[in-house]
Amino acid sequence: MIVNVPEKNGEVKSYKMKPKQAKETVQMIREAHKGQNMIIALEKGSVMELRNDKYDTAIEVLDAVKDWIKKGYKVYSVKNIMKV
Repeated sequence: MIVNVPEKNGEVKSYKMKPKQAKETVQMIREAHKGQNMIIALEKGSVMELRNDKYDTAIEVLDAVKDWIKKGYKVYSVKNIMKV
């Protein structure tokens, strides 16, 4: 699996890792951001993109999750809003 990680300078670094390792990374991020309304990763095929999409309310996160799912992505949010 390829995991794309955006850097603060706008560049994106790509890492190759096993799917289990990528999911463990997502879980670690999820635990570090407990209680926040945010999307932390998107996955499509064998590519995962780490994100830092923050929202004011859980409803806004839900709407964003639905939009990404419609586009064919698996969405990882802090609060596990929807199982896909």
